[in-house]
Amino acid sequence: MANGATLGTAYVQIVPSAQGISGSLSGMLGGEAAIAGKSAGVALGGSLVTAIGGVIAAAGIGKLVTDSITAGMDFDSAMSQVAATMGTTVDQIKDLRDFAKEMGATTAFSATEAAEALNYMALAGYDAETSMSMLPNVLNLAAAGGIELASASDMVTDAQTALGLSLDETSVMVDQMAKTASKSNTSVAQLGDAFLQIGANARKVSGGTEELSTVLGVLADNGIKGAEAGTHLRNIMLAMNPTTDKAVAAWKDLGVSAYDAEGNLRRLPNIFQDLNKAMEGMTDQEKTEMFSAMFNKTDLASIQALVGTTSDRFKELSLAIEGAWYSSKSL
Repeated sequence: MANGATLGTAYVQIVPSAQGISGSLSGMLGGEAAIAGKSAGVALGGSLVTAIGGVIAAAGIGKLVTDSITAGMDFDSAMSQVAATMGTTVDQIKDLRDFAKEMGATTAFSATEAAEALNYMALAGYDAETSMSMLPNVLNLAAAGGIELASASDMVTDAQTALGLSLDETSVMVDQMAKTASKSNTSVAQLGDAFLQIGANARKVSGGTEELSTVLGVLADNGIKGAEAGTHLRNIMLAMNPTTDKAVAAWKDLGVSAYDAEGNLRRLPNIFQDLNKAMEGMTDQEKTEMFSAMFNKTDLASIQALVGTTSDRFKELSLAIEGAWYSSKSL
């Protein structure tokens, strides 16, 4: 008993008050064990309960300190990697480091996650200034789509390069992708995959990312999503400039042209509606034969879905996407 009292006294010196600990301990023990614990505590003048409380408190504080130190080390390591990728030192990218910490303090993501996203941008060849401008776009996309920052960073940087977008245009694209995902049967990640499949071919779309998102949203409504949707839409756009006599004749017979008098691609929804109108009165077999002459057979389901979609649906989705501006809300 003397040894127990001495041990208890030692802990009392560390944690002078055990108020609240005895009740918690009894609750954890429960039943007869709780009574035994209480009796032991009384027998030792409360020292035993205080001792256990000291251990618990010390363990909690220790974990908090350990977690904080670990987080700091992870952040430092991530920023060191960013500096190495950029071919510089951490001291020379202090503004970037401070910005990553700010993003960690003001967004749903940690500073370490922000730093890791910066490294993907560095791998894409972005300098510190461009990375700071791009990081909010990446965080917005990841938040809106519920995807990992690494995936969001890859998606944004690749799409910007493929589509030839400015930073401002990239910000708008991110917002439009989020809006499209909320208004059609697709996700941000699937839209990103589709964008990357279309690649530079999308640069000639007159309505830009708004038009592109609208068409992809319509395809998604018809169960055609992600990279598959991007591949089919890319092929359809390429086929709008017919290269075979059979295809040229089919477009001419319908009296529809995908390009205007200046040789620029018209808005895709308008082309689809013109094709739909030109095929009025045709049987399903005749329509299929016409589509087969104009487009690749592998893309028939996609072109039929696009041509069969009403103009009202295109307008509804287009207006929703055109008015999207999520950046101020997403983070």
